[in-house]
Amino acid sequence: MKKSTLLIFCFFLFSCDFKSAVDYFDEARKLEDAEMYQEANLLLDRAIKKWPDYRPAIYNRAVNKSALGYYREAINDYYQILKFNPRNARVILNIGNNYKRLNQFEKSLIAYEKLIKERMLNDSDTLVIYYGNRYLDDDSFYLVSDLELKYELAITYLRLDKVMEAKELFEYLITENYLAFSSKSFLGECYLKLKKTKKACELFLESAKNNVIESKALYKQFCYKE
Repeated sequence: MKKSTLLIFCFFLFSCDFKSAVDYFDEARKLEDAEMYQEANLLLDRAIKKWPDYRPAIYNRAVNKSALGYYREAINDYYQILKFNPRNARVILNIGNNYKRLNQFEKSLIAYEKLIKERMLNDSDTLVIYYGNRYLDDDSFYLVSDLELKYELAITYLRLDKVMEAKELFEYLITENYLAFSSKSFLGECYLKLKKTKKACELFLESAKNNVIESKALYKQFCYKE
C-alpha cells in the first residue's frame, strides 16, 4: 500500500509542471544569450501557454523568430501583442522591419506611418511590473525614438524608389549623427539612383573605411577601377 502511494506521489510530482511563466522566461533568456534561439522558443512556448498575455515572452519569441529568419511567424507574434497592447510602438516598428526583410515595403511603410500618424513615439505613460521582488516588464522598453523611426522609414523610402524623401531623411540623420556611416552608405545609394555616381562613390568610400560592409561591396561594384 505504501509503495503504491509513493508511486502515485512520484507520478504526480514529475508529471505536473510547477514552474511559472516567469521561470521559463528566465531560462529562455540564458539560451538567448548563447544564441540558442530555437531552444529558447520552446521554453517561451511553455511560458506563454501558462500566461497567454505575458508580453516579454511573446516579444522575445518574436525576436528569436526574426533571428532565425522566420519573419512571418515573428509578425504573427507581434500582432498577438497588439491584441492587448495596441499602442506598443516597438512592436509596430518591428512589424514594419520584418515586412521590410520580406521585401514587402508597402506594408512596412504602413506600419511606420501608423507610428507617425498616431503619435506613439516616446509615449510618456510608463508602467513597471514586478513579480514578487523580480523585475518583470517595463513599458519604457517598448518606446521608439524619432531618429530610429526616421532611419527605418528612410530605408523603406529608398527601396520604394521614393528617392528624394529618403535622401532628405538620411541627410537629417547624418546631421544628428545617428548611425551616421550607415546613413551615408544609404545616401550614396540615393545618389546612385539620381545618376550622381561621383558623390555616391565618395560616400561609399567613407562608409567602407568605417567598416560598413555593404559600402565595401557597393564601392567595388560601382566605383572601383582596375
